[in-house]
Amino acid sequence: MVNAQNKTVIKDIICRHSSVKFDDFSEDLRLLEDFRIAGDDAEEFLKDFSLTLKVDISEVKFSDYFPEESSPEMHYFFALLDSKFKKSKFFRSVAYCESVLWSIFSSRRSYMTVTVGHLLDFSQKGKWAFN
Repeated sequence: MVNAQNKTVIKDIICRHSSVKFDDFSEDLRLLEDFRIAGDDAEEFLKDFSLTLKVDISEVKFSDYFPEESSPEMHYFFALLDSKFKKSKFFRSVAYCESVLWSIFSSRRSYMTVTVGHLLDFSQKGKWAFN
């Protein structure tokens, strides 16, 4: 029961911090890749998640999970995603070129994935912990 309530609360929090909407809100959806929550939005999301569900995020190292706002890494990451998933071949090509350009300035680092399922687990534990 708590898990179902928390899932609804988590969905509401994500909707407040993401412009991406999904009909099927599954536990496999990812904050960064699917909801495009990054930078300042990610920081605000974490605070909202922590306060609303009483989850301790004091030991979260932000840069392990999200690129900084307007950083080359953020632009590179999203351009690379767009180059793979845009429907139009033209827009995929433009996004690919953009990702190549941003890769010059980016460290091309990867980020640890955070899913809705992880968030549910953290809300049960009361702490951001992957074990």
